[in-house]
Amino acid sequence: MNTIVHAIEGRLRLKVTKIRKNIAAAHMLEESLRSIDGVKKVKVTPLTGSVLIEYDEWQIGSYELAALLGVEHRHHVTRSVNGHPNEEPGRLRRVASEALLRATIEVACQLLFARVFRLYSFR
Repeated sequence: MNTIVHAIEGRLRLKVTKIRKNIAAAHMLEESLRSIDGVKKVKVTPLTGSVLIEYDEWQIGSYELAALLGVEHRHHVTRSVNGHPNEEPGRLRRVASEALLRATIEVACQLLFARVFRLYSFR
């Protein structure tokens, strides 16, 4: 069973039973984690089954990492000095993209409406 041992913003420590005393599995997990956008550093210890992940909390959150690893995240995540919650970056990224999409559609509709209005107002 995989469990979160400790979580603070930008850092997540887990125990992963499948890599304990399994160097090949530990290496594969380490390479997989390194390929995730936002993951800055990974340290896997096959002897104990411990995995330490340092990540950019503005690109990916601890809940997203836990979900990728199939771990239920029940820990309270300590806030860093800058005070933003750990999970805000992923949510903010989604909200920002939705807002940008809405704004783009709104501007496109306004331009289209202005063109149609100009076309029909001269006739």
